[in-house]
Amino acid sequence: MEKGEKEERIDLNAVAKKWQKEWEKNKVFHVKKDSKKKKYYVLEMFPYPSASFLHMGHVRNYTIGDVFARHKRMQGFNVLYPMGYDSFGLPAENAAKKEGIHPRKYANDSIKKIIEYQKALGNSYDWRRVISTCEPEYYKWNQFFFTKMMEKGLVYRKKAPVNWCPNCESVLANEEAEGGKCWRCGTEVVKKDLEQWFMKITAYSDELLEGLKNLDWPDKIKAMQENWIGKSYGVEINFSIDSEDWAVFTTRIDTIFGVTFMVISAQHPKLLSLCSKEQRKEVEAFAKKCSRVASAEEENLLEKEGVFTGKYAVNPLTKEKVPVYAGNFVVADYGCGMVMAVPAHDQRDYDFAKKYKLEIREVIKGGNIKERAYVDEGVLVNSGEFSGMNSKEAIEKISDYIEKKKLGKRTVNYKIRDWLISRQRYWGTPIPVIYCERCAKKKQKVLIIHGFEGKSNSNWFPWLKKELEKQGFEVLVPDMPNAAHPRLEEWMAALEKIANDFDGNDIIIGHSLGGNAALHLAERKKISSLYLIAPAPPVQYPKSRWDWFRKEWPNSDIDALKKFHDAEVNFAKVEDNSERRVLILSDNDPYIPLEAQKLFDDKRWEKIVLHERGHILEPEFKELFNELMKDKKNLGIVPVPEKDLPVLLPENVDFKARENPLLSNKKFLEVKCPRCNSPARRETDTMGGFVDSSWYFLRYCSPDEKDKPFDKNDVKYWMPVDQYIGGAEHAVMHLIYARFFTRVLRDLGYVNFSEPFTKLFNQGIVYKDGHKMSKSFGNVVFQTDISEKYGIDTARLFLMFVASPDKQMEWSDEGVEGSYRIIMRMAALAGKIKEKSTARDESRINITIKKVTEEVESFQYPKAVIAIIEALDYYARGIPKKHYEELLKMFSIFCPHIAEELWHQIGNSSFISAERWPKYDYSKIEPALEELSKRMEILKDDIRRIIHIAKQKDEKSEATGAKLIVSPSWKYKAVFLAKKQMENTRNTGDIIKALLKDNEISSHAKDVPNLVGKLMKNSQLIIQAELSQEGELSFLKDEKEFLEDELSLKIALERAEDSAEGKKEQALPGKPAIVIKMK
Repeated sequence: MEKGEKEERIDLNAVAKKWQKEWEKNKVFHVKKDSKKKKYYVLEMFPYPSASFLHMGHVRNYTIGDVFARHKRMQGFNVLYPMGYDSFGLPAENAAKKEGIHPRKYANDSIKKIIEYQKALGNSYDWRRVISTCEPEYYKWNQFFFTKMMEKGLVYRKKAPVNWCPNCESVLANEEAEGGKCWRCGTEVVKKDLEQWFMKITAYSDELLEGLKNLDWPDKIKAMQENWIGKSYGVEINFSIDSEDWAVFTTRIDTIFGVTFMVISAQHPKLLSLCSKEQRKEVEAFAKKCSRVASAEEENLLEKEGVFTGKYAVNPLTKEKVPVYAGNFVVADYGCGMVMAVPAHDQRDYDFAKKYKLEIREVIKGGNIKERAYVDEGVLVNSGEFSGMNSKEAIEKISDYIEKKKLGKRTVNYKIRDWLISRQRYWGTPIPVIYCERCAKKKQKVLIIHGFEGKSNSNWFPWLKKELEKQGFEVLVPDMPNAAHPRLEEWMAALEKIANDFDGNDIIIGHSLGGNAALHLAERKKISSLYLIAPAPPVQYPKSRWDWFRKEWPNSDIDALKKFHDAEVNFAKVEDNSERRVLILSDNDPYIPLEAQKLFDDKRWEKIVLHERGHILEPEFKELFNELMKDKKNLGIVPVPEKDLPVLLPENVDFKARENPLLSNKKFLEVKCPRCNSPARRETDTMGGFVDSSWYFLRYCSPDEKDKPFDKNDVKYWMPVDQYIGGAEHAVMHLIYARFFTRVLRDLGYVNFSEPFTKLFNQGIVYKDGHKMSKSFGNVVFQTDISEKYGIDTARLFLMFVASPDKQMEWSDEGVEGSYRIIMRMAALAGKIKEKSTARDESRINITIKKVTEEVESFQYPKAVIAIIEALDYYARGIPKKHYEELLKMFSIFCPHIAEELWHQIGNSSFISAERWPKYDYSKIEPALEELSKRMEILKDDIRRIIHIAKQKDEKSEATGAKLIVSPSWKYKAVFLAKKQMENTRNTGDIIKALLKDNEISSHAKDVPNLVGKLMKNSQLIIQAELSQEGELSFLKDEKEFLEDELSLKIALERAEDSAEGKKEQALPGKPAIVIKMK
C-alpha cells in the first residue's frame, strides 16, 4: 500500500463462497487415473469426528496439506488429495454416550458438520472420494483382511496379561499405554489377564527395521520406531529351577560369572507356579502391587523392589545356586520375562543388590564397585577359563561354549510385541469369528513323514507323537510304501488318502526325503503349518553328488531317490496353501549341505539352524515340539466365511450396561456355526481403531469399489502416498501399524510395494495462552471466529506465515490483522498494471519464483510468504501484467479464493487453481541488482538516522535534500578481489599484497589498508555479487523517484570521482556516502 493510499476492504467471505461454488460446479479438483500424467498423492492423517467444529489447530493441519497439494497440481502432477473420517473408536463412542445418542448418529452428524467447515476452508479435496470407517462398505474389508491374515497365521487369540484402562473399560495396546497412562483419557493403566486377539507384527520385525533406512521421514520418527522395534543380539541360556529349564536372554554373556541372583517379572504368568509354598502369599501381594503398567522409561526410574520367591536357580556355567526374586523392574513380555542379575556390571541390579544385601561380584575389571556398577566393556576376571579375555572376545568364546554344550543358543531379541487389536467396546469393527463348542472338541491333526529308508518308529518320531498326543493333537506317522525304493506317485497316493480330510488347521512335518513329499502334499492341501526337517530340497545336484551317494549307500536304490528328489515343486502354491512354513536345519548335516537350502525364500520361511546336530536323527526333538506348540489351535474358533461378510454391527444394544453392549443383543450373539451348523456364539470384541487407519489410504484410490477392498490397478497407479502429513504422536502406533499392514497385503498379493508413505511431514501444534489449543483448556479459536471477520484466506495466510509448519506456534489476534493487510496489498496491485518490464523487474520475478518454489517444496511456508511480500514491496509502484499473474499463481496456494477473484479481475477466464506453476529463468536473475534492492532498506534507515541526529542538534532545522555519493570505481574491483582472498585467508597483510598486484588498485595504495581493515572488521560491508559503479548508479537513478517520495526529500546522485564532499571517502560499493542538507 503506497503512502497516503486508503485501504479498500473486500468482502473475502463473499469471494470465498463464490469460488467454492464455482470449483464444485466445474469439478476443478476431481481427479482420475491418467497413465500419461505423473501422479502425486498428498494425504493428511484423517481426523476423528469426535467434535463437530474446527479450531485453528485443525485449520493449520489441513491448510499445510492443501498448500502442498495445490503447488503440486500447478506443477503439472496428477494430484490425488482426498479426505475421510476415522469414525469408529472410543472418541465417538464416549462423546455419543455423553450426549445420550447412538454413536452412528453422533459420528454421521459430526462428519456432516466437519465437511461443511472443511469445504468453507477451501481445501482442494476430491470430495467424491470421501470414506468413513464406520460404514459397512468400509469395515467389511477390515473383516476380510482379518480372515485372510487368520488363514496365514498372522492373527491369533491367546490369554495374555493386557493393559486395561478402568475408565475406558477397554484393553490398550502397549503403544497406547506409554508412560503407564491411557493415551485417550490419561487414566492410570493396570494389568489384567484376558483372552485377546493379536496381529503378528513381530513376523515383520526385521523388515520394518530395515525399511526405515530408505524412508524420507524425520530422523526423530525413524529413531522412535527403531527403538520401539528394539532389535538386540545376545544369547538365550537355560538356568535350571527345580530341574526345569528357564530361558534367560542377555546381551552381555561376558558377565555370566558375575550372576548372584535372578529376577523374574512380577507380572510373569508363571510367577505363582514358580514360587515356594512358604513365599506364595508375599509374592502374590507383591504382584498385585506391581499391576500398574509402567513404560520402559519408568521402569528405569522406579525404586527397585522385589521379594524372594523361595526358589534358587542353577547357573549353567558355574553350577552355583543363586536366589530367584520377583521384581518390579523386569518387563514380563521382553526377552523371557526373567533376567540374570549381575550387580557389579548393571546399575539397576546394583541398586537392587544394595537394597537387599545381595552379593556383588566383579567379573569385568575397570570400575570401583564399592561406589557403583561398572557397565562398560573390559577384561574378564573371576571368570574361569575366560579370565583375561576382553569383553568382545569373551562374548564370542562363551557363546560358542554354550552352544557346544547345548546350554543355550545365540539369538536375536526384539522389544516390539504383537499388536493387540481387540477391544471390549461397541463402536468398532465386529471381529468376524464364531465360537463353536462342537468344533472345539475336534483334534488338530499332525502328519509326520519319514525319509528315504526310514520307519515310523525310528528317530524322534515316537517321542514326538507321544508328547503331542498329551497336548491333545491327533498324530499320524505312517510307514511309507517301499521306503528303500521310493516312487513319488506311490508315496503321494498313500499320503493323499491319509490327509483326505485335512483342512486349514492341520500340520504336516517332513524329515529328509519326507520333506520333499511334504512339499508335494502341501501343493495340494490347505494346511496350517508345514515343517521341513533336514529336507532334501529339489535342487539339481551335480553328477558327482549322486556318485557320492552311491558310494556311501551301495545297497540303496539311488536312482529311485534321485527321481523322487528331482521332482519339481510349485513353491508359490505351497506358500499360498500354508499359514506358516518352518525350516529346521543343522550346520553339519552330512547329506544335505546348507547351501542347498537357499532355495527357500527367507521372507516366506522361518529358518532355524541347529548347531552340530547332523541329519537330526536323535530320539527326542524338543526344539520342534516347542515350535509346534505355537501352532496349537482351538478348532472351536471359526472364521466367518467371506460370503457372510460384513458382520454388521447391530444398532439395537444397551449402552447403559457396564459390560460390552454387544452382549445385550441375542440376535447378534447367538448364531449357527458355519462349519458344522451347530449352535454357536459370535465374538463380541471389536477391532481397535488403528486397524481402520492401517489401510484407509488404499481405499481412497477406488472408494466406490463394492466387490473388493480396492482396485489393484488404481492402487498400482496412485500408491504409495508421496507426501503424508500428520502428528509425531503417531510414530509408534498408526505409522508402524500401517507399514506392517502394507507388507501383509503385499505378501497376500494385493499390493506390489512395501512402504505406504514415501515422505512424512510432522506438523507443529497450535498454542494459545501457553496451552495446546483444545476445548478442554477453554482456549479454542474457532474457524468461524476468524473467517467471519477477516475471511478464510486471511486465516490460511496467517497460519502458514506466522511459524514454520513443523514448529509449534502461539496464536496471535494481532497477527491476523497483518495477514489481512497483505491480502489487501495484493488486491491493490491489480490496479497498478504497467506496460513495460525492466531488467530489474525480470530479475525480481524470477528470483521470487525460485525462492517460493524452493521454500514450498521444503515446507518452509513462512519464507515463501516473505518472498511474496518482498515482491509486493518491489512492485508497489507498478507491475507488468505477466509478473502479476505469476505472483498471483504463487499467492493462490495460500489464499486461493482471493487469487481466483483477482485472476479474473485482470481479464483471465480460466481457473488459477488449474493453471501451471511459473518457472524461473536463472539467466534473468541479476544477483547484483537483487543485493542492491535488499540494501535499499539499510540506505533509507541510514538517511533517516542522519536526519534524526542533525535535528537533535537543532530542533528547528529541516532536511531539504540529500546527496548520495557512489563509491569510486576502483573500490568495486578491490572489494570483489578482497572477498575472493578472504575465502582463503584471514591474514590482512596477505590480502593487501594480493590487491596491490592490480595496477588500477595499486594507484590507490595508501587507501587500500584502510579499506581492507574495514572489510575484515565488518563482513556485512562486502557486497556478495560482482558490481560496477555504472551498475549501482543506474540502479539508484531508477530508485530515485521512489526514494524521494517515501522520504519526502530531494535526492542528488554523484560519483565519488566528481564529488567535492569530504564524505566521499566513506563510500563503498553498495553503500553510498550520504550528505544531508539541513535548513
